[in-house]
Amino acid sequence: EDEDAGLRRWEEEQIRKGTIGTGAAPAGRSRPRPRHAIGHGAGPGGETASAQLGRDVLPDVPPGPQVSVESVLASLDRAKGVLGSRTEARRQRMESLSGRLQDLQKQDLDLQNDVTRMNQRYLFFQELAAYVNNLLGCVAAKVEVIDDLEQSMEQSLIDRSAPALQLWREAVAAVDAEVAAALQGRNAPEAESSVALVDEFGRDRGELLAAAKQRRVRERERALEQRRARRSALGLSLQTCPEGWSSDEEDDRGEGKFEEQRTDFLKRAEEVFSDTYEDYATLATIKQKFQDWKFRYADSYKQAYCSLCLPRIFSPFVSLASLGWDPLREDPGEGGELFLERLQSYEWHQELCDYGMREDLTHEVDQDDEDLHLMSKLVETVFLQRFDVVVEHTYHPFSRRQTRNLVGAARALFTYSSPGVQGDNSACGFGAGVSPSSPFAQSVGKLLIVMQRAVEDVVVPAAPSGLTAVQDAARTQFVVREAHRRFWMITKLLSNAGTIWCHPVKFKVLDLIETILEDRLQPFLVAIGERRIPELDHTVGFMAREVVRVLPQGWLRETQGPPPQVRRFHNLLHNLRQAVQSTPRRFSKPEESVQLLSDAINILGQ
Repeated sequence: EDEDAGLRRWEEEQIRKGTIGTGAAPAGRSRPRPRHAIGHGAGPGGETASAQLGRDVLPDVPPGPQVSVESVLASLDRAKGVLGSRTEARRQRMESLSGRLQDLQKQDLDLQNDVTRMNQRYLFFQELAAYVNNLLGCVAAKVEVIDDLEQSMEQSLIDRSAPALQLWREAVAAVDAEVAAALQGRNAPEAESSVALVDEFGRDRGELLAAAKQRRVRERERALEQRRARRSALGLSLQTCPEGWSSDEEDDRGEGKFEEQRTDFLKRAEEVFSDTYEDYATLATIKQKFQDWKFRYADSYKQAYCSLCLPRIFSPFVSLASLGWDPLREDPGEGGELFLERLQSYEWHQELCDYGMREDLTHEVDQDDEDLHLMSKLVETVFLQRFDVVVEHTYHPFSRRQTRNLVGAARALFTYSSPGVQGDNSACGFGAGVSPSSPFAQSVGKLLIVMQRAVEDVVVPAAPSGLTAVQDAARTQFVVREAHRRFWMITKLLSNAGTIWCHPVKFKVLDLIETILEDRLQPFLVAIGERRIPELDHTVGFMAREVVRVLPQGWLRETQGPPPQVRRFHNLLHNLRQAVQSTPRRFSKPEESVQLLSDAINILGQ
């Protein structure tokens, strides 16, 4: 115990000196016990026992380096710095791990949300795929019925107009034969007899043909009398409303039967989707399904080329709703405004006109969105097809009312030619900005094709050796009357052509105008000026002025002087005026004729 106490005192002393562990005995090794107990007396050499004990227990330690307080503090500062660096590194590591933990937690939440969204997307497309398959099956089953109704309606339109067109063609051919025979000083030839003199019922074929001819003659005469009666009732004279100029080709005899068929077709159209679930029978529901797809998954919507498929899905419904459209009879209003209002009032139009448009007005419209062309494609698929059938099979090119209705419908349809393009309904024409190769322009061009055929069919009899060779007064009167009537018919056709002042087909209109002037009207006026038709010399000025009046006035105002298409006609008017001025005695009412010819020249341009 004493030894341990001494060792502790020695260690405390060393600690106080700052030299702990210096020269100390290794741990675990005890000091050697002295062999002889030394008492309290003096030992050898006069040393006391305690001194002797201290010398034996604590060996001599060599002196260490001197340690100052500053060096100890410096060591402590260095140790503190090391510990601080280690603590800061651990703190930064802790922050990094905490941030990573937050990121992992956020990723976990995002993944959970993605899983939810993918589940919703999967369910949405599963339901959409089932709906589209059912819808396509339903539409495919109904398309045959709808096509049958459309074809029946188109055939009904053709049947309504076919008798009048056929009667008109037969009348033109019969009158041409009578005029040719009168010019040659003989009666009109009878119809050539066929090999069989009797038909399958034993009737004489020649008598039947003669009876048919007489019936057509009576019908023509009756039509002439009716037109004269209408003119008299309206207070019009032959001077202001000559034969051939009035709308005498209007024939409404087939309207009653057509209206009955039309009513039946519309009734059948209402029952087409009567056995179908509302989800597949109404445009509102179908529109909502595809619109949700577009708004929620726009990329998938584009990748599926849905914008190209929608017109084929919607067109059967539009065709069914527009089954009763009759452009030949419906009044389009001034510039087609009434037709456009009726078109926009259709339920299908109100449903689909804003397809793909968000209710948020601040949302920017993508000008490259194919859905902007939806209405244009529907109008092209449904209405242009009906328009073409009417023009090619039922349109009478000499009818002013039918021409006005069809041109008005075309003006309205042109507003759907493409997004942002509106039909220019000014006096200078319509369809500005529409390509000549577009289906809309091609449909209007078919009107001109029908008119061109009419120009080829109708000839104004003004042969140089014809009328002067007629000796019979009755035949002369008949030829002059028919020539005069044909002149005004062609003038009316020129007027109809002028109303089709459509920019995409403008040059075709000009070609038709030039053909009518040079091949039909101009030779007749030349014959009058040369006194080969003296019965009509008093009307030459009036006829020339009316021809000029029916030309497109906007076109004439756009040019400096006479346009190239009317320069020959313009020169003819100058020659006629000069002829009347130089030989006034040859013409009745020369002053009036000169004034009217001057008015016509001024309209064309000096």
